Amino acid sequence: MTQDEFSIPNSETVSPTDIHSNTDLSGADLTDANLRGADLSDAKLFSTDLTGADLTDADLTGAILPAANLSNVNFSDANLTDADLSYANLSGADLSDADLTDTTLSNANLLGVGEVDFSDATEVPGEFIDLEQRQTEDIRADMRGSVTALTTELTEGRYEHDLERLTEVESEARAIADYAEELASRHREMEHSEDASE
Repeated sequence: MTQDEFSIPNSETVSPTDIHSNTDLSGADLTDANLRGADLSDAKLFSTDLTGADLTDADLTGAILPAANLSNVNFSDANLTDADLSYANLSGADLSDADLTDTTLSNANLLGVGEVDFSDATEVPGEFIDLEQRQTEDIRADMRGSVTALTTELTEGRYEHDLERLTEVESEARAIADYAEELASRHREMEHSEDASE
């Protein structure tokens, strides 16, 4: 859409010419606005009300939207890279295929957003972090702890003459190495499938 085609039905102070990069629309009423494909990169949208707005394919790279009302906004295919959505209300928003790379979601309301990949976003509320991602992070933390413990045991020579414990350490070290190899293989497969899809 061109700038002239943007629709802002509920504001007497904001016009389509105000929709551009680096704009400051903090506190504005943009409810039900049609802003498909809008360039709002680096825009300041503090506490802006965008309830029900259509931001499909919009560029919100680096936009600042703390405490904005983004409920039921259509963000499908939008670019939210480096955007700050702290304390924003995103309940019921459509984030399908949106780019959330380094998007800050600290204390955001994400109820009803459906299945969204938040793995590239930052400060995501805990209950919305992907379970598999959380389990992987926990496993990696356990692995780091295990490696540290084994290294300490060996460097201190604590079990130098305890063949049984040394055999156990060898087995544990192999298990850690096997799992690390599995994780690395899985990561390479994911990268390969992403490259292939491009």
